Amino acid sequence: MSESYRLGVVGARGHTGAELLRMAANHPHLEVVYAGSRALAGEPVPAISGLTFAPPEPETVAGLNLDAVFLALPDGVGAPYTE
Repeated sequence: MSESYRLGVVGARGHTGAELLRMAANHPHLEVVYAGSRALAGEPVPAISGLTFAPPEPETVAGLNLDAVFLALPDGVGAPYTE
């Protein structure tokens, strides 16, 4: 398997999101191309060289052509991303 999958993480600032970023960054078949965080928007993602945190807007995430998106969000906050 040599295919790479494009991945995004919404809620990347929290413990779960940060751990997902760390694991995905070390996975040979995943390319993390989006890390969403309101609080850290514009700052570099420590686990991934060249990637910066972006504001987590559902419309933006939907337009990124990602293979998968992890929603590391509190209960009830993820609904706009699944619509």
